[in-house]
Amino acid sequence: MRNIILMVVIIFYLNLSATIINIPDDYLTIQEGINAAVDGDTVLVQPGDYQEMINFNGKNIVVGSLFLTTADSLYIESTVIHYGTNYPYVVRFENNENNNAIITGFKIGLNSLSTKGILCNNSSPKIISNLIAAQGNYGIRCDSLSAPIISDNIIENSRRGIQISGNSSPHILNNNFFVSDNLPSWGIFIALGTPIVENNLIIGENNVCSYGIEIAWDSYNVSIIDNTISQVYSG
Repeated sequence: MRNIILMVVIIFYLNLSATIINIPDDYLTIQEGINAAVDGDTVLVQPGDYQEMINFNGKNIVVGSLFLTTADSLYIESTVIHYGTNYPYVVRFENNENNNAIITGFKIGLNSLSTKGILCNNSSPKIISNLIAAQGNYGIRCDSLSAPIISDNIIENSRRGIQISGNSSPHILNNNFFVSDNLPSWGIFIALGTPIVENNLIIGENNVCSYGIEIAWDSYNVSIIDNTISQVYSG
């Protein structure tokens, strides 16, 4: 029911948008579609394997798979954004994007220890209903006063599913984390920030290397509400 309500809201947003840019019909790559978009536009991506890095470049736009218009979760697995190796992040928000910048309905990253998922740096987008499978240091990193809304995602096998630093204040709700035991790994690692962490599921593999939520260093006023954490060394 939650996803249906979400889709109704986003489809209403789409109807108000000036332009829908279709990938790959209008442009071959997602980044080309973003480059052509202006605030309020939507970049709608057909199923496929997109080997590229994308940067929203300060644009408050929606980038979504066909999950956006159908609420069919099969489009998440079949619409993949990834890059080869040795690049920091597959998706970047780093130019003061606000909550009108949305990414939804993608599998982000592949099962490689050299990939990272999404960076929010001085930005506050919505990250909704994605499968984040990057196995590098971060599934999502929030830094430099970022305040994204991160909801209804599956985040698996990153060393830090979400890291919060730089006095960031994300709202993290209704996500499922699957914590790997290959290396010391956390569902959520709070280095410096004031997040709201609400109604998430964090599952480990019954190994001493897996942790649920860690609050480190100078983090105050952290809200942790109604989460479920199981099969980890330390909750």
